[in-house]
Amino acid sequence: MVKTLVFGATGTQGGATARALLQSGHEVHALVRNPDADAAQVLQAQGAVLFKGHTDDVASLDAAVAGGVSAVFWVSMISFADLDEEVRGTRNIIAAARRAGTVRTLVYSTAMMADEVRRRELPLWDHNPFMKTYWDNKIAGEAAVRDAGGEGFLSALPGKHYTILRPVDFMTSFVNPAAAFQYPDIIAEGVWHTAVPPDFPLTYIDPEDVGRLAAAAIADPERFGGRELDVAADRVPARDAIALLGAAAGKNMRLETYGREEALRRSAENPVLLGQLLRVQKAEVDPESNTRPLDDYGLGFRGLKEFLERNKARIIETFKSAP
Repeated sequence: MVKTLVFGATGTQGGATARALLQSGHEVHALVRNPDADAAQVLQAQGAVLFKGHTDDVASLDAAVAGGVSAVFWVSMISFADLDEEVRGTRNIIAAARRAGTVRTLVYSTAMMADEVRRRELPLWDHNPFMKTYWDNKIAGEAAVRDAGGEGFLSALPGKHYTILRPVDFMTSFVNPAAAFQYPDIIAEGVWHTAVPPDFPLTYIDPEDVGRLAAAAIADPERFGGRELDVAADRVPARDAIALLGAAAGKNMRLETYGREEALRRSAENPVLLGQLLRVQKAEVDPESNTRPLDDYGLGFRGLKEFLERNKARIIETFKSAP
């Protein structure tokens, strides 16, 4: 049994990780802003121990990591209100883990392409000012975790490990509230205006599977320690993805691809489009990235079609206004 502190446990990845750990018989501490919120109460009913606080509240961090916590999971999540909070929070978490003296494992989730951006292989990475900050934060957070796992406190004793997860596009982006940000044109028009060609393969992951992998990394640090893992379940051409979505929603949806110059112009103010352009650029830099076998790490990740079928009611509700 591993006692784990999970941040964002009422959110998408943190919630999935907390559930996976609890279902496997591990103990979970969860730092939450509002312990009385419905999601927090559900988590508590499932067996998690709640602590009120946030990553800028050092006392709450120390309280949550006390009592023999040996692993910590958190997500690199940008704050629109305070763009420095993401990296500052990561450093505060690592410092609290160091002070506790019992933490042996850090599992940190960032984003696909973070390493390619770090190596400056994708020249468009800073084309959008917001996305420049987004990537800078991911790179700085990963560096802090590597330092803890390499030259920092995690390497001080045998058996201490870190793992970085880099999930691809979430399947849950096809349901609200995420769909309203990612696919507003599909919701309004039934048309996906995108920067990728119809036959371009896109990768997807169910966040529940990210949580299962995070729990596996926590339970088996000897296997996953020191690894930086791309996390993808399915590779689907864009035209097939919109067809599957339309079938689940009961709508006739279609895809329209912007020309390169139009996509570049729009992406200067649209981070979603820039992300799509970076995917195309990654395939240009590393052509094998679109054909390289996906690894489910022995966990049996779910595919996009299965996700859409299992969440059909939510899909129908999300796209009910599409023509």
